[in-house]
Amino acid sequence: MNPRLPQPGIVPGKQQRGVALVIVVWFIAGMALLVSGIVAQARVDNQLAQLHIARAKAVAAGDGAIQLAMLELTEAVQSGDPSVKSASSKHRVGDIEVEVSLQDTAGLLDLNVATREQLTALLSATGGAFGPQAERLADSVVKWRQERSAGQKGKSEFYSPEDLLQVPGFDRSALDSIRDYVVAGAPAQGSLNISVAPEQLREILGRYAGNSNRGNSQQAGAASGMYRVDAIVLYGDQRWLRRRWITGKNSTFSRLPWKSLRTESPRIYGG
Repeated sequence: MNPRLPQPGIVPGKQQRGVALVIVVWFIAGMALLVSGIVAQARVDNQLAQLHIARAKAVAAGDGAIQLAMLELTEAVQSGDPSVKSASSKHRVGDIEVEVSLQDTAGLLDLNVATREQLTALLSATGGAFGPQAERLADSVVKWRQERSAGQKGKSEFYSPEDLLQVPGFDRSALDSIRDYVVAGAPAQGSLNISVAPEQLREILGRYAGNSNRGNSQQAGAASGMYRVDAIVLYGDQRWLRRRWITGKNSTFSRLPWKSLRTESPRIYGG
């Protein structure tokens, strides 16, 4: 039989059309997948762009509101008001509303001098690390700073609250649970003034630590002149936190009567 001749029951034209149809179907399917991928990537890019825009606006609005709040605080201090220890205010920067709160750093727990009992109390109350787990974390913090202090000839062991992530057993969730009540590094005062501490911190130390904070307190009512300034930026359906640590001493590089010691990156705030 001649192989070039059509085989019985097979029509060459129909066979070719079937192959062509399969190729077309596969081509359409491939194009559909390609288009779906492009659309998905475009959505991701758009979400990232919106996030960057929100972040940039949070920085600009937060920093502007912080400057306005510090100006109000400076005017209050210069007016001779002795009761100025912390303050809160609302500002509108452009079309964005910002809530600013100032916390005297003397009322925060200094990570470099906090006792084991104070750390255990704070972790137990805010971090969900009850009992032995909170005690172990507190022991790890004390041990870590002792080792660092010995190796650095008595220099500061913690330069920022984020340094807690270097302590064995400490993770991001534990840090986030206590970071609003602690201070470290340049803004720290070295001792706790319970009279200017946040109300919740006073309750925690009183409930869990008993009288352990009395031997580690400044003169009641004394303000430090250093502040943690929080700007809560209301943008869209989210709240952004812009946090700065500021001293009332003016900078040699600025005519402003205050100086920023440290600025944290903005983050979405759920508190």
